[in-house]
Amino acid sequence: MISVAMLLLALATSSEPLSCFEQPPVQTDYEITSQGVIYRQALHGTPLSEPKKVADLSASGWLFSAQHRVVTTYLPQTAFVGQQHFEQLLLLAYDPILQSEQLVVIRVFQSQSASWQFEQLLPYLDDAVLTTDEWVVTALWQQHQQAAGWWRPITGKAIQMPELYAGILYLPVAKSTSEADCPSYPLDLSVYIVHMHSGHTVAPPETLQLSQPGPLQWQLKADGGYLGLWLQHETQSWLLQPQLRQILADCLLCTDTIEQTDWPKRIPLAHFWLEEGAY
Repeated sequence: MISVAMLLLALATSSEPLSCFEQPPVQTDYEITSQGVIYRQALHGTPLSEPKKVADLSASGWLFSAQHRVVTTYLPQTAFVGQQHFEQLLLLAYDPILQSEQLVVIRVFQSQSASWQFEQLLPYLDDAVLTTDEWVVTALWQQHQQAAGWWRPITGKAIQMPELYAGILYLPVAKSTSEADCPSYPLDLSVYIVHMHSGHTVAPPETLQLSQPGPLQWQLKADGGYLGLWLQHETQSWLLQPQLRQILADCLLCTDTIEQTDWPKRIPLAHFWLEEGAY
């Protein structure tokens, strides 16, 4: 006989983000537990003598995916004076009460002594807030820069971790009629396009349809002096951004079009990790 506890565990597992979609394993310096406790296990690939807890988001009551992404970024003002460069963790979680997935972003500073708590994260800035007076938006921008991070709900199921281009996150989300079951193909997708430091919408979501399972490929292509952002899947391709934009540190809503000549010419090809005891 299946107990109530086992049933709840089965439901929780089926609702964990990305459980419906195969994800390639990615090794980072961090470990994320299902309750949202985050440990740093290494520093730039070199293992620490013991894991260091950098955040505890368990007060949210959400279920977190172990899959995550780590990016290095910069802000003019932060919670730590003099520390403008830091690592930003991109996470996905599931809220069993609201029965919705959440995009969660948290900042980790190298000399951070105490671990962040969930209440130190801010909800994302929605479109209604951004239409208020300019001084209000400026104050909110300063507040979000100095927070531990932010979160925003997602309507549907994320099918992969968000991609990051020039400070803007692109997150493909599948529409789902049932929170307990995995959606079937063909999949109707909405690609969220949001600011990496506040979660507010930079551009309206792009809609597309996947006819069959398979990995999504992101690609930049030059056209007319600008860079276009394409999403490819098997034989299908969609132009999401004809002219790729970048965020600017001057203000919350400041963006600019990237010309082809401005885009960095160097890209990372591989990561090498310290191996011990291998022969």
